[in-house]
Amino acid sequence: MLGGWERSGAFRTPRNRDTMPIRMKRRTTAPKSVRQFFQKMGKKGGKISQAQRTKEERSESGRKAVNARWAKYRAAKQESGSEE
Repeated sequence: MLGGWERSGAFRTPRNRDTMPIRMKRRTTAPKSVRQFFQKMGKKGGKISQAQRTKEERSESGRKAVNARWAKYRAAKQESGSEE
């Protein structure tokens, strides 16, 4: 420990992060340009991974998604107390 600071890697950081000056606080969200990049790459990645799958694998994936949606719907309906 160095006078209220602790050494972590190559940087010194205050021991109590609540008392850090605003300019030193960590970002809670990524910059807009970074978010846009990953949104674009995520859209591409889904199409690429689907193209590499066989018809049976795509079908299984779709079936799992549908079952998950219906399970969510049924749970919400059961929670509200209404029965068919």
